[in-house]
Amino acid sequence: GEAIFRREAQNCLKCHSIAGAGGRVGPDLVSIGASAQRDYLVESILDPSAKIKENYHALTVVADGVITSGVKIRETDTELVLRDVEDREITIPVDALEARKEAGSIMPVGLADELTRQELVDLVRFLSELGKVGPYAVGQTPVARRWEVRTHASDGSYDPSADHDQWTSVYSTVAGNLPVASVKASDSGERIVRCRLDVAKEGKVELRLAG
Repeated sequence: GEAIFRREAQNCLKCHSIAGAGGRVGPDLVSIGASAQRDYLVESILDPSAKIKENYHALTVVADGVITSGVKIRETDTELVLRDVEDREITIPVDALEARKEAGSIMPVGLADELTRQELVDLVRFLSELGKVGPYAVGQTPVARRWEVRTHASDGSYDPSADHDQWTSVYSTVAGNLPVASVKASDSGERIVRCRLDVAKEGKVELRLAG
């Protein structure tokens, strides 16, 4: 079930995160199994717009002739900020808005069409375990869950501020592991993997790298 959730063709991780690992345009699913029945999970996969969590309605706007869709993050008297499916924040001046319309769920219909019945069962079973005591419980020990990967520069150098567009987001499993398959490429080139640490106060940080 988790492997299906992480499968690129399903795009689940592009919009949804689990304990912060994944996209942020949809709700974090870290406790979905403890708060939702399985029939609700099935309906949400097959008919995303049937029931939409508050603050996650998609909004489509037209500004200066350009159509943009996303989930509203905030709006002031001067600007509207949306988050799109690529996890980008898009700021639109309010005085440039020509039209706006709620567009239901940003999750498209048909994402489960390519799944077999057993795969759908496995996916729902995985989601139903999230937030419960068991193998898919998120532990209290902090682990890196959001990563970025890129090809090693041809000259062997590394500049963390350069080539931002060449970084690709990858995410840890619920257990906190980053699968080698997430960063391994078909060629033999080296890969650089990085993550960000958020700390509450100044002091020493201990890192443990396993595997």
